[in-house]
Amino acid sequence: MTSRWRYQTYFAVFLTILSIYLLVPSVLNFQKVRELAEKQGADLPWYFSFFPDKQINLGLDLQGGIYLELEVNVDEALVHRSEIISSEIERFLKEKTIGYQRVSVVPKTSKIEIFLDKPDDMVVLRNHIKDLYGNTLKEMDQAPVLNFHLKTEGEEAGLAKFQAVLEWAKTQPKILEIDRYKNDLQVVPVTSGDSGEVESAVLTSFGGDLEKIQPPAAVYLALSEVYQNRLKDETLKQAVETIRNRIDRHGVAEPDIRRLGDNRVVVELPGVSDPDRAIGLVKRAGKLEFKLIDETMNDAQVREMVEKARVDNKIPSGFTEEVVAQI
Repeated sequence: MTSRWRYQTYFAVFLTILSIYLLVPSVLNFQKVRELAEKQGADLPWYFSFFPDKQINLGLDLQGGIYLELEVNVDEALVHRSEIISSEIERFLKEKTIGYQRVSVVPKTSKIEIFLDKPDDMVVLRNHIKDLYGNTLKEMDQAPVLNFHLKTEGEEAGLAKFQAVLEWAKTQPKILEIDRYKNDLQVVPVTSGDSGEVESAVLTSFGGDLEKIQPPAAVYLALSEVYQNRLKDETLKQAVETIRNRIDRHGVAEPDIRRLGDNRVVVELPGVSDPDRAIGLVKRAGKLEFKLIDETMNDAQVREMVEKARVDNKIPSGFTEEVVAQI
């Protein structure tokens, strides 16, 4: 054998050994063993350290895996945005010393209701909304709620009547929500077209205890359709990016994450065999909150308050989050 053929043989043997070395994690499915060890909290076999971490990435059709189709609650994003806007409007009213009764989001919707004390102030409010929000908000021609006044006297009687209306409303498919504010009730129809029928049903059942009222200086706002579509699109994009970051951080190889329709996200995880682990990675909650801190209390007072709460709730010393959750 000439030296040329000898070198070619050595090179072919070397490539064969290298190929076998690189294919071992894929042939023996090291990824599945890793998932099982992670789930059981066990150590990996000693020989895993001698082989590469990566293996050949096969699709769902070749090696199986997890296919998830998730629905993104885009309506919640609309409600959250409306809550922010209502807080901004309420702050404006306070700065301008404009009297108002309430500024809030209509329950189970993304619509905003504003009740002012004086009708004359509505011009200032409308100008502010137009200047600050432009086409983001539009004023509604028809109120999305029905307002009623409780004729009953006393807190206990009013609460009892409110509970009775709540129980009755559960049997009414065209009522979305019932809300109470002081001695007034708000009934939210499913659609604005149901208002007349709902009003008639409420007065028929509780006409002796309720009377229809119309706030003299009420403004109802809704997010424009263009803004809603843009916000929904941004929410869906953010959901896709968040899911991708969570999965990439845990080392899942070659995940396929994409939008499906207007409110769904498809997640394909090749090689993942544990559904609970896959769902846990995707649905893990993440939320950033800012909270005001009471700086008037010193450390000793805080420790005393915590100790009192621990004793009152019979929480053992050195408690953990798991212990508190069980109480």
